Amino acid sequence: MMNRLLLSLRLQTLRQKVFVYLGLLGAIGGLLLAWMWSGSLEGRLGSTASLSILEQLGLVFGVMAWVASAAWGVHRLVLRPIGLLKDFTGSALLHEGAEGALVARSDEFGEVARAVVGALKETSESNEQLRTLAMTDSLTGLGNRNHFKKRLSQALESGDENSHRVALVVLNLDNFKGINDMLGHEMGDELLRLVGQELKANSRKTDTVARLSADEFALIVDPVERVETVVALAQRILEALSCPRTIGRTEIHPGVSIGITVFPHDGRDAETLMKNADLALYRAKAEGRGNIQLFRHELQLRAIERNAIERDLRIALQKEQFELYYQPKVDMKTGMVRGAEALLRWNHPERGLVPPDMFIPIAEQNGLIVEISRWVIREACQQNRTWQDEGLPKISVAVNVSALDLRRRDLSDLIANTLIQSRLSPQFLEIEVTESMVMHDVEAVIGTLRRLRSLGVGIGIDDFGTGYSSLAYLKRFPVKCLKIDRSFIRDMTSDLDGQAIPRLVIDLARSLGVKVVAEGVETRLHLDLLRAMGCDEAQGYYFGRPMPADEFAVFLVRAKGGLIPDVKPSPLLENDDPILLEKPSVA
Repeated sequence: MMNRLLLSLRLQTLRQKVFVYLGLLGAIGGLLLAWMWSGSLEGRLGSTASLSILEQLGLVFGVMAWVASAAWGVHRLVLRPIGLLKDFTGSALLHEGAEGALVARSDEFGEVARAVVGALKETSESNEQLRTLAMTDSLTGLGNRNHFKKRLSQALESGDENSHRVALVVLNLDNFKGINDMLGHEMGDELLRLVGQELKANSRKTDTVARLSADEFALIVDPVERVETVVALAQRILEALSCPRTIGRTEIHPGVSIGITVFPHDGRDAETLMKNADLALYRAKAEGRGNIQLFRHELQLRAIERNAIERDLRIALQKEQFELYYQPKVDMKTGMVRGAEALLRWNHPERGLVPPDMFIPIAEQNGLIVEISRWVIREACQQNRTWQDEGLPKISVAVNVSALDLRRRDLSDLIANTLIQSRLSPQFLEIEVTESMVMHDVEAVIGTLRRLRSLGVGIGIDDFGTGYSSLAYLKRFPVKCLKIDRSFIRDMTSDLDGQAIPRLVIDLARSLGVKVVAEGVETRLHLDLLRAMGCDEAQGYYFGRPMPADEFAVFLVRAKGGLIPDVKPSPLLENDDPILLEKPSVA
């Protein structure tokens, strides 16, 4: 378009110049003709003879006629073709037959017209190629997000007109980041290309396949006769992408999660459908990945609830609505309270007491867990110092930290500063991490835990046995205790097989020289079985539920005589520092 405009302006300027030059040439030619004519008449009539009025008028009209004839010729031969070229450049040149007779001319103007047509057609083809590239993902050859949005809008308009249904399928690779980190981006790119090929192979010709982002793809199924057909299609894709893949010499297991939403039942515009598909995909991830979830309106209600909790969490931090509850840890040999686990609670002004499993996952995802963990560590240290100042038994308090906290290099500095400000000895603070946390980014986590252990802070692995810890790595962790998950304690009383894992963990802890704590001890039978296995400490409702700080202080006073009826505490154990009597830990 810009080239046509420039050519048109140049032709317009050329025509104006031609008019000026022709005017000058006509004037000069007229004067020359008059001079020649006058000289000829003088030679013919004599040097002293003069022209009559009629002869002078004839001379003037003759010159004017000559100029007019010349101008008409120039207009016909030059100006009219130039004008045609100007109009030609502004016309729809690419329509067949629009070139007209001007292109067929064999003179210079025909050549110009043919050049213009060729240039504009090349420009049009280049523009078409650019439009195609702008709608295509360069890695997979599939449509990109722009192409997807355009086709989805077209499908929804068609669906609205014809009252048929359209399905939107969104899928995401489950472990793509891990593959990229471990095997490299080239391997990741090759996997994405394979995913694109599988989606094309398993979709219909009428469907649209697109890559929306790094490892997220989408499929527009149009038309949809039955929702079951879409689910079957998604199941084929899930099975195809869950099979092991060999890329180069490496076998990988990608895995995929899929979310599905259907127009018009779930929404009538592209934005709503995309949001609903993402909700279904998020639910598929939350259900353990590697599965398919259809959008349901309760997912939208959960999303609204989630947004409300996230908003209220920020207010809770500002208004200090959090509170720590403490659950005792009891020595199995003496019955004495040796420690407590600090458990976070949220005193919401409208919801009441909100348990952590409702808001901690949200806080971990939006990053608020960092501020919450800082508050928990500070509050637990200050409260323990307060108990000691009041003359209560000296116990250790364990606090839980998140995976995001463990990846912070300043965690050890934060804890050291908190201990100094609260005047609490490091031996009375314990940091608990889950088994899955320590196995993520192992080297960085080991460095953080070792810095904490060098301060004198205890390290405990919570929910041990539920993850996938490598014993080779476990030997390198500066662990002070292992906590058996409550699910294994609950299964102990069902059959002998249920006692195998607790016994194995206890034997492992003994071989590593660390103590073992059993969670979820709720009955006397649990207690007796664990004592027979050699478990060091127990925690559960049998001894006490989580309590606010003031109630826990009263509990500590009442528990001075021990919490196990048939065990009488030694006077030495009652008066000495319990921390000094624990087993040596692995540094």
